[in-house]
Amino acid sequence: MLPIPAIAISGTAGRVPLPTRFVASPVAFGSNIVLSGQDGDMFVVRAGPEHEVLATNSMGESLWASPAIANGRLYVRGDRHLFAIGRR
Repeated sequence: MLPIPAIAISGTAGRVPLPTRFVASPVAFGSNIVLSGQDGDMFVVRAGPEHEVLATNSMGESLWASPAIANGRLYVRGDRHLFAIGRR
């Protein structure tokens, strides 16, 4: 496992709370940045001058692709499923 990567947001560096590998690109979603890790964990980070992890979610399967945004939803492609995250 590689070390936890530092992420820079407006010049402030921080780290996600769990060790993971990132192969997908981060995606801006509203006022947040979404990072999807190869091990299936997703992180929501507040975009701005201060680094803050707002949420950590396990999708239960490997994530290799960058999330996509359409119609107010975040689409995440896992090894076995396509997840649609958002309000109904």
